[in-house]
Amino acid sequence: MVFLNSIDQSNLKKPVMFVDSEDYEHLISQLTKDFPLLKTKLDDIRIKINEQIKKRKYFAPLLKFVEWRNHATNVKWTIHYNVGKENGMTTIRCFPITAYNNKEGQKDYFVFCLDKLNPNLAESHLFKVFRGHFISRYLERTNSTNETPHLVIINFMMLQDIGINYHYNQNEKWLMYLNSRGIGMIREDRLCLVFDTFLTLPELKPDQNQAILQYIDELSKNKPVDFCLIFFHLQMGNGIEWKTYFTDDKVINVIKNLDIIKPRFAQAIKYKLSKFF
Repeated sequence: MVFLNSIDQSNLKKPVMFVDSEDYEHLISQLTKDFPLLKTKLDDIRIKINEQIKKRKYFAPLLKFVEWRNHATNVKWTIHYNVGKENGMTTIRCFPITAYNNKEGQKDYFVFCLDKLNPNLAESHLFKVFRGHFISRYLERTNSTNETPHLVIINFMMLQDIGINYHYNQNEKWLMYLNSRGIGMIREDRLCLVFDTFLTLPELKPDQNQAILQYIDELSKNKPVDFCLIFFHLQMGNGIEWKTYFTDDKVINVIKNLDIIKPRFAQAIKYKLSKFF
């Protein structure tokens, strides 16, 4: 988990424009026009960070941000970037976020998916959209009034699409996105993934719990690396609530499998576990 400087991002000035929470396609099509210049800005950020790394100026994971406006479209972006280490390699992750007022008097947040947590994953959505209703429900139901909307968003961005549970599909519309604090109820549109509302684990219905168990069982059998990634993000990040889904036997069996197919990765997982117990 990375930590954001204690600056309230929710009051950043944005263009006064009301968006329709049922139809983001037009706005996203407009925001997509920022891609060439935004990518250039991100490349500049990475170049500068790499220069600082060579001078040994980064010693610990730290999330920072810069603000950038595309004067051609007048869209203002807050670009959060994190420098960390994964398997001995330096990683630089960027999360460009902009926001617009919705008709309910809240802000809807748009994250341009230009960066991937796992280079082996293909990001399938141009944008992830976090509705104001989702943010308010998360803060209310987790008693996290000290967290900024941007920090909530980045917490959900860390796993990218590994967190989507496709075993739960309500009315061919709703899916679940697993997070250390609970479940994001999401829906897929053509160009974006919309985070609509948030539920804590005690609020889940029996069919939702069963869908999560099926999803985690599938990962344990067919995608042990992804199982470990989501295990540490969920169980190790939140304590006992996820214990029901990640039993000791299940974790041990996954590690035994990794010992055979990916021994170095298994060793790294064992080392991480030793730090928690």
